[in-house]
Amino acid sequence: MRVSSKRHGRFMAIAATIFALTTASILSSCGGASAGLGTSSSPCFSALPPAFKAAGTGGRMIGVRLLSPKNTARLEKVFNFKNGDRICLVAFEFPNPKSGKITITKDVDRIIGNFRLVFFDLSKSKVIAIHNTHYLPVKFAHSFALV
Repeated sequence: MRVSSKRHGRFMAIAATIFALTTASILSSCGGASAGLGTSSSPCFSALPPAFKAAGTGGRMIGVRLLSPKNTARLEKVFNFKNGDRICLVAFEFPNPKSGKITITKDVDRIIGNFRLVFFDLSKSKVIAIHNTHYLPVKFAHSFALV
């Protein structure tokens, strides 16, 4: 009888350890800062509420990215906004005004559609630019899986 109770105790300890490790792994992957947002850090979470307000209704969010200094310098020339220290880019897709449908196509390495880009300056905590465009200027986590 003692042998079976030792085996049972050992089995229960191993099962509890496996359960704890599995649960910790699942929770850390789902709750991480980059889970589905396409950003490597969590500061852009503060950009989401003002970005949704600035984008307006009728669209859906594609993703958010904390722009690198190189991308920020490139995009400030294209979209005419003042360079900030840390800029989050939040992208929304909207239906085509003519058809009323969301139409997205993949053209070589670029996604073409009807997008609204919201640039948020983290140092000033405000939206600094909103632009409607037909392409995504940077890759978002799932933007190439849309089509």
